[in-house]
Amino acid sequence: MSTTWSDETPLRSTPTETPEPAVAGDRGLRTPAVVHLGVGGLRLAHHAVCLHEVVRRRLSDDWGLVHVELRPPGEDGLIRLDRERDHRVQLPGTSSPEFREVEVLTEFTTSADDSAAVLDVLADPATRLVTLRVSEEQEFFGLCAAPEHPAARIAHGYLVRALARRRDAGLPPFTVLSCDPVPRNGARTRDAVLELARRTDPLLADWIGRDVRFPGSLVDPTLPGGSALPFRWVVEDDFGHGRPPLEEAGAHLVTHTAPHEQLRMHLLDGARCALGLVGGTAGARTTAEALADPRVRAFLGGFLEEAASSLLHVPGVDLPGYRAAVLARLAGADEPLPRSGSAAVSAVVLPSLRQALDHYRPRRHLVLAVAVWLLTLPGSGGDARTMLRQHHALLGTLADDPHLTAELQEALVLLAAGTFDPRPTDAPEETP
Repeated sequence: MSTTWSDETPLRSTPTETPEPAVAGDRGLRTPAVVHLGVGGLRLAHHAVCLHEVVRRRLSDDWGLVHVELRPPGEDGLIRLDRERDHRVQLPGTSSPEFREVEVLTEFTTSADDSAAVLDVLADPATRLVTLRVSEEQEFFGLCAAPEHPAARIAHGYLVRALARRRDAGLPPFTVLSCDPVPRNGARTRDAVLELARRTDPLLADWIGRDVRFPGSLVDPTLPGGSALPFRWVVEDDFGHGRPPLEEAGAHLVTHTAPHEQLRMHLLDGARCALGLVGGTAGARTTAEALADPRVRAFLGGFLEEAASSLLHVPGVDLPGYRAAVLARLAGADEPLPRSGSAAVSAVVLPSLRQALDHYRPRRHLVLAVAVWLLTLPGSGGDARTMLRQHHALLGTLADDPHLTAELQEALVLLAAGTFDPRPTDAPEETP
């Protein structure tokens, strides 16, 4: 898929518009069967575009989209600003911004206007799919709130109350598709909704647990606001009571998203983290500037190859092609270098290093990235054994690995000499 939603760019002032074939039907006649609950702007980069393609290709006219902006009262100025924007998609790969209108959006409302209207659209028999994008802060807030509390008007509170109305009316439940940029987002949403339901109506919780589907999804890469980058939308094919023909509009339907989450974490997120570390050491300020340095580009190529070796087969993904795409994406995005702190390194670099050590795989580029990170920590010097002992709490059992101690010392020597590419990653693998 090669189009994305732009929710930050001032669309009315864009210089170029690209005409496209007329879509089937009329916006007003399109059946609104999808409700999106979103926080903090129109987070529609993936499913809005995919549903637009369903309509544009005349695959179905039964999946119109209603966007519900979850905002508290008192933000009407921001709401009006959103309503004045044209609903269009930005096309990547052009010298100047180009946009196409999204024809699938049938209605826009906000919880600041009328919470009853939000519940009505969720409880409507025509609604078969609810997509969800909420911040972690509001997920937690909603989980802790009682149904009568104003905080329950956020996403999970709406879902529980709407599902209760549907059950009481003898209607089938809608499917809840999470689009939050967190691992296991479908399971996390299910757990939160069930916990909230159990606090008010255990029988409702049983019904939700038995009959409601909570597929997960992910966008690769995760899209920043206003991005026009190509992306893959990976969706778990676990829907009740029908779904749009998403696979015919560019989505990847899978049984589980976990392998794809690992792919993104180890390669895309890991590469961004490593680039932030090594690129900063090289004096670069942006990703493009860093990868224009042959030393950094060679390092990142080796890092990606080593990180990929820790992955099992990911169905439908060409790993060499994916690695090349990650390099091209980072080299072509003139973005500030990521700030790669301890939390990021622990989440997306150390797991790859742990697997490489456990399975005796090449890992010198992984070790070098860790060496750069350790040098940024307070009190770090040039001795590997001392650094590992000082930062044992961050490294865990990695700090006790004798192989890592020796390899980290080698990496520190290379860094002192201004070298970022230890050796080709096709060196012979060691044996246990």
